[in-house]
Parts: sequence; C-alpha cells; structure tokens
Amino acid sequence: MKINWNEKYTTIAIYALLVICGGILFYLFVGHFDITLSFLNKLKNLLLPFAYGFSIAYLLNPLCNWFEKTVFAFLTKKKPRPKLIRALAIVMTYLIALLLIVGTIMFIIPQIAINIKLISTNIPGYYENVLGFIRENIAKLGIPESAVISRIEKFYTYLQNLFGQSSDLITKVLPYVYGVTVSFTTTLLNLIVGLILSIYVLIAKERIFAQCKKLLFAVAKPQLADRLIEITRSSNKIFSGFITGKIIDSLILGAICFIGMSILRFPFALLVSVIVAISNIIPYFGPIIGAIPSILLVLLVNPMQGIGFAIFLLILQQFDGNILEPKILGDSTGLSPLWVVFAVLVGGGLFGILGMFVGIPLFSVLYSLVKEYLNNRLTKKGLSTNTTDYASERHKL
Repeated sequence: MKINWNEKYTTIAIYALLVICGGILFYLFVGHFDITLSFLNKLKNLLLPFAYGFSIAYLLNPLCNWFEKTVFAFLTKKKPRPKLIRALAIVMTYLIALLLIVGTIMFIIPQIAINIKLISTNIPGYYENVLGFIRENIAKLGIPESAVISRIEKFYTYLQNLFGQSSDLITKVLPYVYGVTVSFTTTLLNLIVGLILSIYVLIAKERIFAQCKKLLFAVAKPQLADRLIEITRSSNKIFSGFITGKIIDSLILGAICFIGMSILRFPFALLVSVIVAISNIIPYFGPIIGAIPSILLVLLVNPMQGIGFAIFLLILQQFDGNILEPKILGDSTGLSPLWVVFAVLVGGGLFGILGMFVGIPLFSVLYSLVKEYLNNRLTKKGLSTNTTDYASERHKL
C-alpha cells in the first residue's frame, strides 16, 4: 500500500526527531562529563599532528610561493613544469627551515646557555658594581642612601635565590622529569608527523582547497558559499601578511640589535638580541616587555653601559616602529592603534602570549566583517558610510 506522505507533517516530524536526539546527546554530555572530557582529550591528541602539519605548511607557504614565482619562474619559459617547480620550491623551503633550526640549536642556544651561566657566577661582582655606582651618585640627588640600598639588597637576594640554588632546584625538579620527558617525546613525535604532513599539504594545497570548496558548495547555497570563500581569502591575506611580516621584522630587528651591541661592545649581545627579537613579535607591549630584562642585564655588568644601552634600544625601537615595521607590514590589519591595543589585551587575557600575537589579525577580520555589515545597513538607509561625516556639529556629543 502506498503511503501518502504529507510534506508539512513530515518536516515537523523530522525537526521533532532532531530535537529529541539533540536532547539525548546533551543529557549524555552533561551526565557523563568525565567520559566526554576524556573522549575530547583523546580526539585532541589524535588531531594534534594534523594541526601541527597545517600550521607548519601555512607558515612556510609564503616562502614556498616566493621560490615558485621568483627563483624557479625561469623553468616555465619554454614549457610549463608546475610539478617540478613545486618540488624544487618545497625542497628549498624545508632546507632553509632546517638550516635555521640546526643553526639555532648548534650556535644560538649554547651561547645563550653560556651567558646565563656567566650571569649566575658573576652576580656578586655585578652587585658590587651597581652598589658602587649608586653610592657615588646618590648623594648628588639628595636621596637617603638607606632607602635605596635596602631595595638593592632585596633585589640581590632575589637574584641569588634565582640563580644560586641550582642544586635545590634540581632536587625539586627530579620528580617531574619523567612526566616532562614523556610530554616532550609525545610533542616531538607529533611535530615530526606534522612536519611530514605539512609537505603533503604544500604539495596538494590547490587540491585540498578545491575539495573544501566542493564540500562547501554541496552543503550551502551558492551565494553563501561564495561569500564564505571571499571571507576566507580576505582572512588569509590579513593573517599571512601580518604573521609573515611580523616574523621578518623581528628577525631584522634582532640582527640589527646584535650588530649594534657588538660594535658598541655591550655585554650579552646575543642573549639580549634574542630577547629583543622574540618580544618584538608581540605588538605594542612586546618592546617594553623585552626592554626591561635586557636593560637590567646590561646594568648589572656596568651601570653606565646600561644607561647607554637604554638609549640605544630606545633609538632602535623608534626606528622599528616608525620606519622598518611600516615598510614591511604596511597597513596589513587596517586597525587604528586603539583597536590594536584592545586586540592585544583581550587576546592576551584569553590565550596568553599566543593570543597577544594572533589577536590582532583575528580582530582585524572581525572588524572588517562588522564594518562591511554596518556600511551595508547605512547604504540601505541612504546614509553616508564615511566616518568623518559623523564628526560634524550635528553628530557631536
């Protein structure tokens, strides 16, 4: 017997079934929260190598594109050879990445370790240097000696506790060595798998993007799919431009800092340059975060050199903020300084240091979407989309 399906009631029945299934899933999720968390944790560990792989591929993709379009472009003059060019570009990209990693492990990290050891063994001498400098100049400023000396002594005690109790520290850390070793081994294995996956991602990036587009057009309306693809391309442009530019800017700044410190014979040139380069990745607050320990390190050795280094670092940061960074980054985010600070604070508060870095391009994407939405609303109402038009006397508070 043929069943006469009523389209209206069939739709209602499907929605009711979906609501019931959703309610059951929610009950299972809440009622067995520990099992759910365990499952999500296992799922996270399973997907982590893929996250590493796509992240590595995304970071290396601009360099790979540069090799394809610039260095190996001559191979397409007579006959198109996309596979050969892609293979050569990927090989060169990973060779450069490998050289940077090996160079860091072999040269930079040992030198940093030597500098840290030198600081820990020479703390008494640094203390006497700072104390002598203060006693020489404190009388000229009319400040009570006892108030300043007591604070210096407290700071000296803190440094002694930080660097001078290595044996106690090792004893306390030993119980955690096994856990740290296991965690490090797991992370290393995930990174290795992610590195291998990143090669496949770079090889087949066009195909992967095409498959994602195919899926999107299959499940969404063409107009919505086109809009989502447009947003993805815009987001990629903002993210890749900001991240690549910021890394290049920080590397150049670190190199200039090292060369300048070496010429001016400031101590701990490599260690301080690494601190300056890494902290510079964080916009606005990064230079301040990096400047404080860097100046303190030089002050410990020679207070007069510390003052000179503070001036040198200030000039260097002004050069970076006004000349180097605008030249490399341009207006890649389209955000005003107020919104940049807001993005850094919110991103840092939610996700720590990584959030301070990623918060700016992420907020820039959200800002551009909200701006586009508001402009469309204003256009439909026949109003101006120019912000300066709303600064007239009629719109003043």
